[in-house]
Amino acid sequence: MNFDYYVKYFKMLEDRLATTEKFVAFEKENINTYSIEFASIIFDCCNLINGFCSELCREADINKKNLNITDFKKYLLENKYNTDTCVYCRGFKCQPWENFKSEETKISWWEDYNLIKHTGEINFHKATLKNAISSMAGMFLLLFENDMIHSGSTMCNWHGLFDYAGNIFDN
Repeated sequence: MNFDYYVKYFKMLEDRLATTEKFVAFEKENINTYSIEFASIIFDCCNLINGFCSELCREADINKKNLNITDFKKYLLENKYNTDTCVYCRGFKCQPWENFKSEETKISWWEDYNLIKHTGEINFHKATLKNAISSMAGMFLLLFENDMIHSGSTMCNWHGLFDYAGNIFDN
């Protein structure tokens, strides 16, 4: 896997998200504000997550034709990705993979991404600041955990808006 590709793509998306702060303050009162740019960031980020997780699965010889979030869940949990981790972003603290260990695979921002992707006009209101931050936090955590698993540390030079907040049980 070309880890640098994913880091560079993530940083580009992170820059786009940071630019939106010129127009929508990253404040609790604006968490449900929606926009075309948030829709685009969510879509691009979730596609990046899909590509990253698909590549992890293929490297592990999971040769299913159409991998999905359930396949990613199985791989990530079997390979010790810490899905209990929280992430900070401009004062917000979120746990992007919050429901990942339960039998129910549903993750609200991933479900909303699929609604935006398949029925965008009807579900445009789901393209919120909250979902943009949550999907980006999800990708950040995948990169962070991958770095920790494969190198024992993380390359701090790619941290920007997002930062590791620790395990939910540590807070």
